[in-house]
Amino acid sequence: MLPSKADVVVIGGGVIGSSAAYHLSKRKMSVVLLEKGGLVSGTSGACDGLVYLQSKRPGAHLKLAMESRKRFDSLEQELGRDIEFRAHGGMIVIETQEELEAMRLFAEDQKESGLEVTLLEGKQARELEPSLSEGILGCTYSPLDGQVNPIALALAFLRGAKESGAKIFPHTGVTGFSLQSDRIIHVKTAAGTIETKKVVNAAGVHAPEIGRMLGVEIPIKPRRGQLVVTEACAPLLRRGLLSAKYIAAKYNPALAETGSWAYPLSRPRAEGFFSGRHGSSSALTERPRGVQCNGLRFKHRDSSLRCGISA
Repeated sequence: MLPSKADVVVIGGGVIGSSAAYHLSKRKMSVVLLEKGGLVSGTSGACDGLVYLQSKRPGAHLKLAMESRKRFDSLEQELGRDIEFRAHGGMIVIETQEELEAMRLFAEDQKESGLEVTLLEGKQARELEPSLSEGILGCTYSPLDGQVNPIALALAFLRGAKESGAKIFPHTGVTGFSLQSDRIIHVKTAAGTIETKKVVNAAGVHAPEIGRMLGVEIPIKPRRGQLVVTEACAPLLRRGLLSAKYIAAKYNPALAETGSWAYPLSRPRAEGFFSGRHGSSSALTERPRGVQCNGLRFKHRDSSLRCGISA
């Protein structure tokens, strides 16, 4: 039964919402978590689980990510559950001279923010990952990057939150709010109304829907990523791997729509990292066996392999 009151209502049952519920309930606050679907049924249940620092813009974004990364060193022990965290390091593959110059500047700024990151030549990159194509020019590498099972992580947070007294309600969507002097006093759901003065909007791609109920525009525009799941086989990579093209598209979303890539040879600032046309995307294209696809050599018993980089 839905409680009539709570110190905090958390909206969203993914990694961020479950983490917020866990940490708030540990502080002896009464917490209610609402999820309109099943728990961990959104982005958190469909992503690759990369814990990547190299993909973060230097400045506040990177510093917050570095603080978050520190939590993983002891989080599994704290939660008492296996979240499958592996600190195996990560690489960003560089395929063109323009990418090389842009990533050199990007890595320098990341170093200034305190990140341990190194620019490697192609030969050094292939020593770390022998499956990389001979055609790549190099990569950036950080030993701090890793990977976690996002479903296991969210469920561990939810169990911990519940053990600390949080109330969790899946399949309970928010339908509206009551305000008094422009401040929230009630959260409305189909199952009832909760009196509260504090709300955490952790609805991910659906956060703008919650914002609009309050007359607030939240500038989140979802972009669909692509993941390929293969049959069981021997591991091909020992570390996380991203393409420099992914970094380009991340800081200039228009590139993901047009399939073109851009790089000003200047340091990333508020205006954005990449600009100016270069090349086109090779993601999700059929390739003959043994040829390059986004920096990797693939060999497969079939005559072609559909492959791509996850977002």
